[in-house]
Amino acid sequence: MWSWPGGGAFERLTRVDRNILRIGLCEILFDPEVPFRVSVHEALDLAHKYSDPEVVSFINGILHEAGVRHAPAKGPYDPAPSPPGKPSRSPFPKQAPKQA
Repeated sequence: MWSWPGGGAFERLTRVDRNILRIGLCEILFDPEVPFRVSVHEALDLAHKYSDPEVVSFINGILHEAGVRHAPAKGPYDPAPSPPGKPSRSPFPKQAPKQA
């Protein structure tokens, strides 16, 4: 369990701090397309803007540890192939192979 210096970690967090944690944790645990370090960085940007400095460190510790322990294996985005006759689901157009 994580602790805050002096104890009472979660009771001392404001609603904004708890919501920053919720957003970061949801993105880490349930969005396989975003590397967990990006999720942590985005949450810390919010924390720097809306929280006290000691809370930023606390949020960083929780989200980083959650990412290390629980983030799904994340690789490069590889969309599923489209069925025949349907357009590609990739946002990038297919390019014809270059001829020598």
